[in-house]
Amino acid sequence: MTLADGSTMILDADSAADVVIKADRREVALRRGRAFFDVAKTGAPFIVKAAQGEIRVVGTRFEVARVGDCAATVTVEEGAVSVTPPAGAPQALTPGTRLRFNAKAATPPDADAHSVAAWRQGRLSFNDAPVREIVEEINRYHPAHIVLLSNEAGERRLSGSLPADNPAAALAGLADALGLSRI
Repeated sequence: MTLADGSTMILDADSAADVVIKADRREVALRRGRAFFDVAKTGAPFIVKAAQGEIRVVGTRFEVARVGDCAATVTVEEGAVSVTPPAGAPQALTPGTRLRFNAKAATPPDADAHSVAAWRQGRLSFNDAPVREIVEEINRYHPAHIVLLSNEAGERRLSGSLPADNPAAALAGLADALGLSRI
């Protein structure tokens, strides 16, 4: 969708955001899910709030994703952003980098150039992600609610790509990769 300032926001499946656009302030609160922003350069700060953190830019292309109720990731495709996690100092991100934070800590920025576009191209891309987070992601696309019955399996980590437009196939691929049964 095109916002009142000319910026665009693309919301992923099962995502929600509140938007306030004024001449001197542009603010988005990402309530759940994931959003990609292409921010118009108006001179006014553009602020995204997620998981008690704040992302501030003037004009750039970036993604913010809520992870569960209390964590978020920020990935920059173009330009630069400043991320202020709930605990810690602001951190600058440049193109192809990602920062993950929660209420207690922020991980050092790492390279993640390809995943920022994956969901917009119909893929769910993961790099060393816990299976519980992968299941949460598939749940956003699947018509039924998926429950992982094994905490041990939920902590296993995987990298790969699954089809976002076919959540049943994504779930089957995940179950096969882990050797899990579906009931």
